[in-house]
Amino acid sequence: MKTTILVLLTAVLITGVGAAAQKPRAAYAQTQVVSEQCDGNVAIVPNDDDPPDAPNAMVLRRDDPDAYEWLQIPGNGKTVRWYCKDNNFWRKFDLREWHFTSVYIDAKCAQTGDNCIISFNVGVGTGAVNGWYPETSHCSRESVKFARLDSNQGFEVRCT
Repeated sequence: MKTTILVLLTAVLITGVGAAAQKPRAAYAQTQVVSEQCDGNVAIVPNDDDPPDAPNAMVLRRDDPDAYEWLQIPGNGKTVRWYCKDNNFWRKFDLREWHFTSVYIDAKCAQTGDNCIISFNVGVGTGAVNGWYPETSHCSRESVKFARLDSNQGFEVRCT
């Protein structure tokens, strides 16, 4: 009986010390860093519908050393709307940038009902504005957000 109690007491003590030595789970979830790819300048806009040259847009320029430090960015919610300035010729052909703007189907037939000609027109467009490509980053919860450029041609958003 003494041995059983001693073993149980030792197990409880070891478990308690081990749990106390671990960091609380909340400490792991407090900060989230989202890394994005953008080798140009970045414009962060406060509202989803704002263009990159909106009056309240925050522009991080690669030639500005302050852009590599964490800066608090405006906005509420879980989403950060930003634009990447990319003059790369091949970016224009990235299919992820294109979307359908209209689809039009028309049929013209002779009065007799034969000799029909069907025309099919598809309009495509891109969300790019003068070389600024729209992007979105997501935080796992509503939080205060910070952003910076990184030296590896990337862009980072920190949610705290």
